[in-house]
Amino acid sequence: MYVNTVHLMGNLVRDPDIKVIDSGNKKVSVVRFTVAVNRSFKRKDGSWDEQTDWINCEAWDSGA
Repeated sequence: MYVNTVHLMGNLVRDPDIKVIDSGNKKVSVVRFTVAVNRSFKRKDGSWDEQTDWINCEAWDSGA
């Protein structure tokens, strides 16, 4: 099994939303949150601009 690792550095937009879900004979937790990441880039005309990317994230516990 391959697992990708991503490191996001930004600002948490709002409080995380935590829910507990029944998964067969056990309960697992899932948390949803959004991270705002600012990035700077150079335009064709040579000027610099900044843009914010809004990244929706979802994390599940191991269920162990």
